[in-house]
Amino acid sequence: MQSTHRLHFLSVILFFFLLSQSSPAQVMEDQLFGDSTNFPGGKFGSSVDIVGEWALIGAPLENSSEGAAYLFRRNPDSTWSLFRKITPNGGIANDQFGHAVKLAGNYAMIGAPYDDTTAPNAGAVYFVDLLNNTQSKLASPGNTGDLFGFSVDLLLGESNTLALAMIGAPNHDYFDLGSGTTTTDSGAVYFFTFSPSPPTWNLELLLSPDNRTMNAWAGYDVALAPNGQEILALIGAPFDTSAGSGKGAAYLFGRTAAGSTGIWTQKRFWNASDGNSAELGKSVALNSNYALIGAGQADIQSNNDGAAYLYEKDQQTGVWPSSSNATLQGNGDLGDQYGISVDVLDTGGGTAMAVVGAHYADSRDTSSGEAFLHIRDASGTWTKQQATAVSTELFPIYGTRSQQFGSAIALDETGSRLIVGMPADNSDNGQAQIFDLTRTCSGFLGRVTVEPAVAGVQNTVKTYCVDPGQVVDFLWSLQPGNGMYNGCLTGLNIPAPIVTGIADNGFQEALSQASAPATISGLTIWVQAVDVATCVVSDPVSVTFQ
Repeated sequence: MQSTHRLHFLSVILFFFLLSQSSPAQVMEDQLFGDSTNFPGGKFGSSVDIVGEWALIGAPLENSSEGAAYLFRRNPDSTWSLFRKITPNGGIANDQFGHAVKLAGNYAMIGAPYDDTTAPNAGAVYFVDLLNNTQSKLASPGNTGDLFGFSVDLLLGESNTLALAMIGAPNHDYFDLGSGTTTTDSGAVYFFTFSPSPPTWNLELLLSPDNRTMNAWAGYDVALAPNGQEILALIGAPFDTSAGSGKGAAYLFGRTAAGSTGIWTQKRFWNASDGNSAELGKSVALNSNYALIGAGQADIQSNNDGAAYLYEKDQQTGVWPSSSNATLQGNGDLGDQYGISVDVLDTGGGTAMAVVGAHYADSRDTSSGEAFLHIRDASGTWTKQQATAVSTELFPIYGTRSQQFGSAIALDETGSRLIVGMPADNSDNGQAQIFDLTRTCSGFLGRVTVEPAVAGVQNTVKTYCVDPGQVVDFLWSLQPGNGMYNGCLTGLNIPAPIVTGIADNGFQEALSQASAPATISGLTIWVQAVDVATCVVSDPVSVTFQ
């Protein structure tokens, strides 16, 4: 989303500020993407990924559901700016380009599962060179309604010259040559190798689980991971009925890393044990040592509170367990659907971290959503990380009804940043938020944000990481600089107060509201928060009124 902390206030114009509510933030919120007006009905944040300096966010319902993806790049000052909007070459309405996104190096794969090139809703994927802005489209080799591109993953080969693509087609009717039978909507996964220059796709394998069931939707979510000379693949089948109606399942496959000569073998079949309709496999994540599988409809402490199941490879034998090593849980509240999105990272030395979304949790308002960070210590114990001063949840920076924060989630490769999508925010316009997991609130004030940053309407100015009892002033200036304010060095040229004495209300946020006159449309200013008692300041942020 294209908003990079836009903040819009002038003290030379009449403002009416009201102290308002707050939410916790012990983990530093790095940036919020998405203006309420920029992506009307696009469901920006339906899919997300983050690798290195890149963040990629899908908006599959934008432009009559033709879809789009937005590529952001991190600046030297750790802010993020829109680098490019990616739209499909030859795309048309209802393709839903951006339904799935995946980054690898300076490349991306983007799914358009409702593309009609081969047949109605057969699907397609696009391989995108991020730096050169070139695309290579692969239309589904399957049939009507397969939804090829519903899920994607991508591994780059040596020197980024060859990629292995894993593409889910969950509505595929799999035909077994041996038995001559077709399993309706069992789902399947395609493996392609791709050479970027010149763009060349080669089908390696169409794979379906050995014990497939009708309407299982295998390929709803997929994950790839290198494991030495082996490559691992995890396939989610959330409507698999092997263990009961709608319980769901996940399948782990392995293959020697020998290209098309390698043979894929099914290593494990995992299903849910927590009642019917758990929908295990709606989200999956994988690395060489850990597999994490979401079951958002599982009944653990209450109906549909959800769970995520953690499987750890035995380090001595290299064997994956037949049942989960740990069951990760959220707050256990009715209908939270914890497990709707998952990611897991091996941080070395027997430690790991996992993130899990619960998009229907009532964190800030009804179904505003939340996410949880879990840490594995070297002894093998998984615990919820204290994400805020008062809670283990990560909340949306602006919590509103039905925004569904946590619908999509991804950790970067170092575990330093986390991106979370909230595609239903503001009547399905959507937003996404990045968290800097390396910084806590101690000694910091979060960057000021203003929503909706529009002249002539009510706006909200806010900072977070405000400690209990701390009081902040909001300042503005026409230019950045090194001006002093009440004995404190700021990042503003001539700092002037917008509003002063805004205190934390116990949730580590301070915010006020203002009615911004229509006459300031198009004006750019700089905004900053300062605690005059300690001279702790937030990073200065520029704001251009719309």
